[in-house]
Amino acid sequence: MTEKAPPLAVSANKAALRQEARDRRKSLRNRSQSSEKIIARLKQLPEWQAARGPLIYLAAGSEVDTWPLVRELLAKGTTSASSRKRLIIPWCDGDHLSLFRLTDESELETGSFGIREPSAFWRNEPHRRPENSSIDLVIVPGLAFDAAGHRLGQGKGYYDRLLAELPGDTIKIGLAFEAQI
Repeated sequence: MTEKAPPLAVSANKAALRQEARDRRKSLRNRSQSSEKIIARLKQLPEWQAARGPLIYLAAGSEVDTWPLVRELLAKGTTSASSRKRLIIPWCDGDHLSLFRLTDESELETGSFGIREPSAFWRNEPHRRPENSSIDLVIVPGLAFDAAGHRLGQGKGYYDRLLAELPGDTIKIGLAFEAQI
């Protein structure tokens, strides 16, 4: 009979996993082409096609690039009201994420952590701050994901707090490169 090793401290393990995931993502070649393929797959999903109020993170650094999708949705919003999705983005508001209905890229400025977010002028407009119940699908960033769909984030808990506030039936889809699984 062998003795089991004591479990690793969760925080130390997570810190090591985060660093490994960052390193793996940063070392990827053809990140742009891989992002395009991931976004193309996303757009084929019935859940995406049915969504009317998707919440999409604005990619920064080495994340799966969501900007082509964001720009496509913004362009469609000006040409076709019948197929329009209400594009919702998150922004750091103290220790939590607030929501904003984006209609034009010019409404953004560089904010917390170097991520683009609504300018102070726009974010306080009540008609631009959607209710959590209007979100029917969330495109979730992450450093790593497991096969069961669990995610490892940056460690600040922003998305964990936001996801806990959304209705239980909100669809969550994590975008990741193969190296992040």
